[in-house]
Amino acid sequence: MIDSGIVYVGHRRLRVARALLDTKTHFRIEKIAKPSVLYKQDSLLILDKPCLMTSEELLRFYPDYQLLNRLDKETSGVILLGLKDDEELQKKTIHAFKKQEVYKEYLAIVNGLINDEMQIDKPILTQKNSKAKSTIHQKGKPALTHITPLEYENKKTLLKVVIKTGRTHQIRAHLASIGYPILGDMQYGGKEAKRIFLHSHKINLFNIQITAQKPSDFKL
Repeated sequence: MIDSGIVYVGHRRLRVARALLDTKTHFRIEKIAKPSVLYKQDSLLILDKPCLMTSEELLRFYPDYQLLNRLDKETSGVILLGLKDDEELQKKTIHAFKKQEVYKEYLAIVNGLINDEMQIDKPILTQKNSKAKSTIHQKGKPALTHITPLEYENKKTLLKVVIKTGRTHQIRAHLASIGYPILGDMQYGGKEAKRIFLHSHKINLFNIQITAQKPSDFKL
């Protein structure tokens, strides 16, 4: 449960299972919401993935399906699945992503005030050991992110983020590279929070546009 990120002491998430705590410590266990169906037709299933659930864990609820894309564990929102026996759908989806024919829009909360729209065009190099980590590196793969500020409050900014490419941790690494890591994204220098405040808001695929509304905890 600690590894799943659902154990709290007071308002702080418990991160290290080996830490010594007072025997009178009171723990709070948060429930992980179940995925909900946003769209289902023929072999295509589009879900609203809850935070703190891995993409692979979705298949426990839908064992006849396979993942067509992935989201990080703490990223909520729109995710695509297809029936296992429909290889044609899988090929079409891979082709659409590769040709940058899929519109992908996210919401993110960062500490600090971003006043203007901007485009982040920096190559990303990803190292995958026990845990993936992406860095801005000239030997990396091209990556393009467009950000638009939507709201400001408490010295934080809610951003609309549109990505053309889909590199590992692209949004997280790009926002950190301009000095505005995502709130809760401690791996990339963000301040500690209840979660990583990144949400897959909209996807447009095969002329199907699907929107996952912000979760109730996604607040400035």
